[in-house]
Amino acid sequence: MGQYTQEGAITSWQKLCPLAEGIGYAGQLILFYSCMCYIVILAWALLYLCFSFSSKLPWANCDNVWNTENCVEISGNNKTYNWTEQSNSTSPAVEFWERRVLAISAGIEEVGSVRWEILLCLVAVWVACYFCVWKGVKSTGKVVYFTATFPYVMLLVLLIRGLTLPGALQGVTYYLYPEPSKLLDPQVWMEAVSQVFFSFSVGVGTLTVLGSYNPYNNNCYKDCVWLCVLNSCTSMVAGFAVFSMLGFMAHEQNVPIEMVAESGPGLAFIAYPQAVAMMPFPQLWAVCFFVMIILLGLDTQFVMMEVVMTSVTDLVPSVLRRSGGRRELCLLLYCLLCFSAGVLMVTEGGMYVFQIFDYYACNGTCLLFLAVFLSLAMGWVFGTERLYDIVEDMTGVRPSPLFRMCWKYLTPIVSLVSFICSLVEYQPLTFNRWYVYPGWVYVLGWMMSFSSILLIPGVALFRLMTGKDGLRWRHGVEPLTYNRTYVCPGWVHVLGWMMAFLSILMAPVVALFLLGIGKGNLKQTQSQLQEMTSQEEVNATFPYVMLLVLLIRGLTLPGVLQGVTYYLYPEPSKLLEPQMAFVGSMVKYEPLTYNRMYMSPGWMMAFLSILMAPVVALFLLGTRKENPKQVSVLAIRKDMCRDRINHLNKVWQQM
Repeated sequence: MGQYTQEGAITSWQKLCPLAEGIGYAGQLILFYSCMCYIVILAWALLYLCFSFSSKLPWANCDNVWNTENCVEISGNNKTYNWTEQSNSTSPAVEFWERRVLAISAGIEEVGSVRWEILLCLVAVWVACYFCVWKGVKSTGKVVYFTATFPYVMLLVLLIRGLTLPGALQGVTYYLYPEPSKLLDPQVWMEAVSQVFFSFSVGVGTLTVLGSYNPYNNNCYKDCVWLCVLNSCTSMVAGFAVFSMLGFMAHEQNVPIEMVAESGPGLAFIAYPQAVAMMPFPQLWAVCFFVMIILLGLDTQFVMMEVVMTSVTDLVPSVLRRSGGRRELCLLLYCLLCFSAGVLMVTEGGMYVFQIFDYYACNGTCLLFLAVFLSLAMGWVFGTERLYDIVEDMTGVRPSPLFRMCWKYLTPIVSLVSFICSLVEYQPLTFNRWYVYPGWVYVLGWMMSFSSILLIPGVALFRLMTGKDGLRWRHGVEPLTYNRTYVCPGWVHVLGWMMAFLSILMAPVVALFLLGIGKGNLKQTQSQLQEMTSQEEVNATFPYVMLLVLLIRGLTLPGVLQGVTYYLYPEPSKLLEPQMAFVGSMVKYEPLTYNRMYMSPGWMMAFLSILMAPVVALFLLGTRKENPKQVSVLAIRKDMCRDRINHLNKVWQQM
């Protein structure tokens, strides 16, 4: 998409499928959230790197002022300590992370003071990112030559060192040997899908922007294959480096490897530093590890910033591409805005805020929703044949037929199923499995999630109402007015269109009708209509015959009088219950249960169906080419509108 259009993540949609432009905006909003929170990880890593030059690693012992009486040193000389039975004991690495680095408060309500050491690291990282990105891809490309290759050297060093440690075989065996029962757990597949989406930067426009800098005839087909191979191989090699260290830790503590395995920040700032502290020359390996983490993180941060800046610059090229440092000034404002939000995450309660961004604003659910509509827009609206022709024109190679199946069927179905599963399997956010966030945090988190999701139907609605190629100009429908003088405000038009699309939601037959007229089949032949009419007569009368047979048979059965009496004789007290009415059923709503014991998570599925149908209808409505028959049937003549309005005015005055 990027190489063909030579545009950013937003403007490329304007050339390919304008109604799906909201996908580009949603992707940039997710990257904006990611820039706020991801760089905080680099600030933590930079602080750890500074501590790594100490004569004695501060997370290696319990002799520090921040350690508690529950702290127990982990070393090869302490194998007699029974870790499996001491639930209250903590390691020096955990206490250094929670009490020294984060100084974490009791909850999100207690924001506390700013951790100045982390704040200074955050400033240093932002300054480095700004000066590496401020000249665009020319400056970023030169820096990436070092930041993208040197981590592989560090990874190779850590891999060789890890494989030579005692217990490494135990960790590698745990890494490679699967648990077949886990394959039946949907959460495992959800984590795998999320990892693939994040690892390949799918859906947020990153690859689109990077591809826009390629020459038109670049072999992007080969680039995609190499990207997948290198990315997967890197992940596999990194797994060996990590699990060999975890096996060493399990061997030293004489515990199962499950007890030392961590994920997320716990792996980078607790488990791995703890393993490094148990090795000879720990400072050397700590420096290698955190240098690798910082360089890998800078790569990711560079790309996210460059993607957002390129997309914004392509939106207003006449403003930001002028000489005078306008792009640099815009980048500075963007960095200051993200830095301001990051300050909140380096307070004593900042870890709670960081988790909210990571769990809701940048989660895999949002990416899966974007992937569904991205594949639908390009595979069905833009068309796979056109995609094949474009790739062949750019590269001289026609893609495999497998891609047609992926673009049209496999990717939308897998993304949609994963999206639904992520909602059904949703678990409220907690911290360290013991702290439960207050209710307003969950509301805020879902608002952040829907802020990107709702951009897709929102931009499509805006396009339909205001675009020159939108629905109302194409069908001859003008904005609503009263007596040709009063023009309704914009929110009235939005409300009206929402009511219109509600009818589409309630009547799926309309969607089928739109599919038919999109191909020019508005008027069917007389023979087809007659055949449909005769079939409908049979379908409408036969159930009455069956009902009559069942009624006669039922009235001849013993005990029928008891059933008829129960059916006809009312219970007056029931008429006073609000549950008997529809409105009352909403007021007196009770969650769905099975046998009054099992409570099912159904609201997510209900809202999903409400959200999905109008958006799909928007795609069907807004992306069809203009059809003369459709216009002739749906266009409203102005003189008929005037007559109707005058008639309604007279009736209103009489009333």
